[in-house]
Amino acid sequence: MEEAIKKKAIIKFVSIVSLAIGDILSILISLYIAYILRITVYTKFLSMPKLYPLSLYSKYAFLLFLWPLIFYILELYDHIFSSEREAVRAFKGSTIAYILSALALYALKVQPRFPRSIFLTSWFISPFVIIILRKFIRWLLSHFGLFKYKLLAIGDSPELFIIKNSLRYHKRYFNIIKQIEEAELNVIKDLYSKEKFDVMIFSPGKRIPPEVIDFAESEGIEVLVLTDIFGLRSQGIGTWDISGIVTVKLNYNLFRPVNKYIKFLFDRFFAFFFILFSLPLYPIIALIIKIDSKGPVLYTQTRVGKKGKKFKVYKFRTMYVDADKKLKEILDKDPKAREEWYKYRKLKNDPRVTRVGKFLRKTSLDEIPQIINILKGEMSLVGPRPVTEEEIHRYYKETVKYYYSVLPGITGLWQVSGRNDLDFEARLLLDEYYVLNWSIELDLEIILKTVHVVLTGRGAA
Repeated sequence: MEEAIKKKAIIKFVSIVSLAIGDILSILISLYIAYILRITVYTKFLSMPKLYPLSLYSKYAFLLFLWPLIFYILELYDHIFSSEREAVRAFKGSTIAYILSALALYALKVQPRFPRSIFLTSWFISPFVIIILRKFIRWLLSHFGLFKYKLLAIGDSPELFIIKNSLRYHKRYFNIIKQIEEAELNVIKDLYSKEKFDVMIFSPGKRIPPEVIDFAESEGIEVLVLTDIFGLRSQGIGTWDISGIVTVKLNYNLFRPVNKYIKFLFDRFFAFFFILFSLPLYPIIALIIKIDSKGPVLYTQTRVGKKGKKFKVYKFRTMYVDADKKLKEILDKDPKAREEWYKYRKLKNDPRVTRVGKFLRKTSLDEIPQIINILKGEMSLVGPRPVTEEEIHRYYKETVKYYYSVLPGITGLWQVSGRNDLDFEARLLLDEYYVLNWSIELDLEIILKTVHVVLTGRGAA
């Protein structure tokens, strides 16, 4: 048993050291790319002072260890993150490290001064290089069996479903070998003798017998217990350490005025770039919609927004013009379709959707015109999906105050957490969780996940 624990500890140590070396190498690569850009590109357009070789600053190489140190504090070596969350935290950590290294170079009165153009360019490039190199290192480690996690799921819950749904896209690294209903020691021991799993994930409320904990400790198996964000209506829980005693505090993030202003500025910043990159797509999409079926290019529908105000949401038309009539006929004739509609508010094989509409929905390109709603102050880039008045009265009930407290969004937690695989109740609770746990980091993570969903078509309607 001790040998198994030692082996897992060595594997973890090798993984951490490999990633740390990769992070240092990423910064060196970023600096070199910035140096080349300074020589070959910047000098063609700008008048710049004499450039000294980078080797001149080699005695300050100890500052490179700032990156692994800060990344360790941000738990980038210890916890399993989604690719999007890792990218956001790597950018955050890298920014802190660059600021600290700039202050250190200033305090040490380094002469000649380190070129600011190289410093800023390297800072901008580094997160991309870090993520690419980390992916390569993990791929290399997994190839030799050093970065592969086998998981045993115990119980059943919406939270566990979301995790399973996410991990199935990362089977190279994470594989749920089996899901069992109860934590019975004999069953777990038998599975472990065959599969040698590394992690046990318990659904919320599942009793964990002491003998199972003892077995996990003896074999070095990680135990994860999921929090009941759906059943407990999470209030954005955080912790404070007071005199060594950990206390639980409740956050109300998007109820705070300062956070609302930050989010407003964040939306406008991203909306500007969104318009910049999406504008050329408008005439192309409009043309193929017109060729495919009769009817207008844009579709508008009345939705309920912040404080219960009604507004028209803009989308590219993805259905035939008589879609409402067809829906009524389908629901009247098909009980299964009716049940699916009332549970998900969608039909997976919807005959109302045009051929072009299927493509637009799969890639989420039908949502692009909602940038107009952002500019009009009716919507946000990230937030709860805008709903109809019927849905507000039928489904929201107690959670309506959370929906009314913020602007609805083009994308949100529901779209990147399972989308069509989650029922409407789970969607409402994810919206509530978002309002109470909002942060810039969470918005960035959702945006990156949305890009991934759009590119892969995962979970699209």
